[in-house]
Amino acid sequence: MSARLLPVPLLLLGLTTAAAEPQAKPAAPRAFERMRGLIGNWVAALPNGKPYRVSFRLIAGDSALVETYTTASGKETMTIFTLDGDRLLATHYCAQGNQPRLALRGEGDGPLAFDFVDVTSLRDPASSHLRHLELAVSRDELIETEVYRSAGKDEAERFVFKRAP
Repeated sequence: MSARLLPVPLLLLGLTTAAAEPQAKPAAPRAFERMRGLIGNWVAALPNGKPYRVSFRLIAGDSALVETYTTASGKETMTIFTLDGDRLLATHYCAQGNQPRLALRGEGDGPLAFDFVDVTSLRDPASSHLRHLELAVSRDELIETEVYRSAGKDEAERFVFKRAP
């Protein structure tokens, strides 16, 4: 029997059944919603005992989450997280003057892992640049792992932040 010959009540039954089934939200929007919980100030202790502070805030009509911090050299650095269709992107505006873009990998249910997509303003391919970023998020703790590549070698830094009062 063709669809155009189905009685109207059967067509409506099919439509209401399909509409009643819950649809899972895609990974990127779910991850971005989780990241909204980072809004505020965070502090970690560096190996030398000095505090390392980062802050998160929403901008652009709440469509972008900005992580900001100041490096030991006094240069401000930020990473901006935005949705791009079904992708969650992180663009890292590095104190070194380059801008790597990374995309969320996986479903975003555990630690949020972002992998390298491309980079702008990288003057020399051997120059240091961010290749991987991982955020393990809980209510009062953020574990951030950054992997930088320089001269073909990867080096990881791990920071354990606590929510600042």
